[in-house]
Amino acid sequence: MKQIINDRVVVSRSCAYEDVNTSPNSCLNAQTPSYIKTEFCETCLTDGCNGASQYGPAALMILISALVAKLLAW
Repeated sequence: MKQIINDRVVVSRSCAYEDVNTSPNSCLNAQTPSYIKTEFCETCLTDGCNGASQYGPAALMILISALVAKLLAW
């Protein structure tokens, strides 16, 4: 979900149960205080659909860096 809260961009990802009787992406119509504007929200039905699983390359670089540092410390 991408919201503007007090003129600051806030992006949040979370898990929730969506009521089967509501329209898809009903989060856009959710009641919020006047200082919050929802610019984008999306619900999905598959695991990993929010892009959070893209941390693999970063984790690999951290591991390689740690190994190189250990080798240099010898």
